[in-house]
Amino acid sequence: MENGPRSQQDLGTYLRIDGATMVATIDDLEALGWVARKRSAGDRRSYIISIMTEGKKKLRQINELIDELDREFLADISERQREQLRRIMSKLSEGKTLIKAVDETRGR
Repeated sequence: MENGPRSQQDLGTYLRIDGATMVATIDDLEALGWVARKRSAGDRRSYIISIMTEGKKKLRQINELIDELDREFLADISERQREQLRRIMSKLSEGKTLIKAVDETRGR
């Protein structure tokens, strides 16, 4: 998903988070000053979520931690192999098969 402001519904769909959980999550992130929520100009029933400066800082910290964890837990493979793994995992997460399986598992 590209960066930039997104509707709350689009974010929830992309992240596979139900509406109630998404609202609570945005409430928490907004209280921390990491995101801002505004009514959509095109559809007053929906909200647009934008990441704030503090949220961008936190996101950088999280990405640095993920990189550190990758290096630690995937130390047995080379950086090139880690990049290949990331690409494969990304492709799987964007496909229909894995998403369907996750949704079916949640439904049980």
